Amino acid sequence: MFNLRFVCLVMLMVILLGGTSGVASASTSTPVASPIAEDRISKAFEFYPADGKFGDYFNLAMKPGETISKEVLLGNVGDVSQELVIYRANAFTAAGGGFDAAAFGTPPSGTTDWIDLNPVTVTLDPGKGITQSFTITVPENTKPGQYITAIVGEQKSETAVEGSGSLLQKLRYAIPVFITVPGETTAGFTVGSVQVTAVATGLQIAIPLENTGDVRVRPQGDVALVGPDGKRIASFPVQMQSIYAHDKTTLTLAAPGNFPPGKYSVTVSLKDEETGTTAEGGVKDVQLAGTGTEAVQSPVTLGQSTIEPGPSKDNVQFVTVSTIVSNSGDPIANGQLSLIAKKDGKEVERFPISQSLSVPTGDTPVSTRYIPAEGFTTGTWTFELLLETTDGSGAALVLAQQPIDAQVVIP
Repeated sequence: MFNLRFVCLVMLMVILLGGTSGVASASTSTPVASPIAEDRISKAFEFYPADGKFGDYFNLAMKPGETISKEVLLGNVGDVSQELVIYRANAFTAAGGGFDAAAFGTPPSGTTDWIDLNPVTVTLDPGKGITQSFTITVPENTKPGQYITAIVGEQKSETAVEGSGSLLQKLRYAIPVFITVPGETTAGFTVGSVQVTAVATGLQIAIPLENTGDVRVRPQGDVALVGPDGKRIASFPVQMQSIYAHDKTTLTLAAPGNFPPGKYSVTVSLKDEETGTTAEGGVKDVQLAGTGTEAVQSPVTLGQSTIEPGPSKDNVQFVTVSTIVSNSGDPIANGQLSLIAKKDGKEVERFPISQSLSVPTGDTPVSTRYIPAEGFTTGTWTFELLLETTDGSGAALVLAQQPIDAQVVIP
């Protein structure tokens, strides 16, 4: 997987493997060109673990006090000579999640100090390359957990971007070095103080997230924007890349459109599937000047919504949900109709009735059968219908929201 940030192409990482001990050195080598991925931004040079292929990373399991040696291969697969540099770099969580590495010249710190490698500058002719070894030593008394750093190969000087006139770039590849020190670890993350801001194009939501544990988390879930009338305006499905142990990032979301002045709220509900940890947060009643003076009214309504228990009211194994989607405006594509099921007032599940619903002008009857993932358990069940449409920005804008005037009581 590739992540382009400015002119930096970095390889993302995950888990861990071992290595062997040795002494740092450099040697010449003829680079073997890996298959070129369609989304590569340059074919000028390649940089990867010497015992792997382009796109690989280092996955290491190491004990406190242990030292190992690894090698990288730097190869010129372009058609001109190049001056390139290899160096160690601090690694951290990128904005919004994922891997990023510090720029050349940034003082190494933390896990990067475990790597014994001074910057190496080489000039390579086309079709030539070197292998460069380095050692990693985990300090004594290092606590169990996951640690991240990087080895970077980079062009020594900026070069012109082909066909762009005066635009310059400096290409680099950062190889993650992901180290796991075995032992008992903790997992967890928190939601910080959520900020909602009116901007020229709509509303912007900033959600600070902090990994409080010893292992990475990859939060996924839902962020909801609620308007002055108490109804959900937009839903943001969240599926983040890694937030590394004891690191922070900010997830920024945008709700484009025209929003009237008033009080807005945000609810955040996230979970990391790998560790099972969850985090919730949000902000209530933020007074905003708005991005317009009038709300844009949706032409869509949900009417005649019903819930019918089955096979009988005394033996509820499923419910049949029916509604009529009425659209007084132009046809709408990419509709998403969901059933929100609550037990004793707490949301249990958001069941997708239709994830690709075409909403033509006029009335569209919709009916489906619903069974909770764990079946109907004791309590009072209530239901709500939510119709949304995607706008291309990542937000799911709410077209209509309607509580169903019925409940199912399971003794």
